[in-house]
Amino acid sequence: MSKKNIAEIYSGGDNRMESNVLNGATHIHEAIEQACADKYNRGREEHGPSWVGERGAVEAMDEVIDALVYLGLEQKALYFGFDPDEDEMSKGMKTQSDVLNKLIDDLRGTLMGIELFLHIAPDENNWKRIFP
Repeated sequence: MSKKNIAEIYSGGDNRMESNVLNGATHIHEAIEQACADKYNRGREEHGPSWVGERGAVEAMDEVIDALVYLGLEQKALYFGFDPDEDEMSKGMKTQSDVLNKLIDDLRGTLMGIELFLHIAPDENNWKRIFP
């Protein structure tokens, strides 16, 4: 594997990922990679070529916490006005609730994984070498 910096990876030079076809039309992995490239490019436009902010894993942990807050708000909105003692959950509401619960559980696992990574990986700023 050749050594590339982050700009080369996310500026379109090497942002390929194996594609899975969802419902015969959507290439979800390509869409995810494109979203990552777009986000990276917006950051470079706003902050320039050098890294601004905390260590990447610390920033990721903050983003996961944001996602947990946002999905918690979605969950609160889903259950707003719902009384489990008197109301029966519709099939659609049950599906939404199950998906939200799974997403929240997955994010909690991701958060614990990032915390573990930060605990075992020394903070020597070696990751900054990928930036100019």
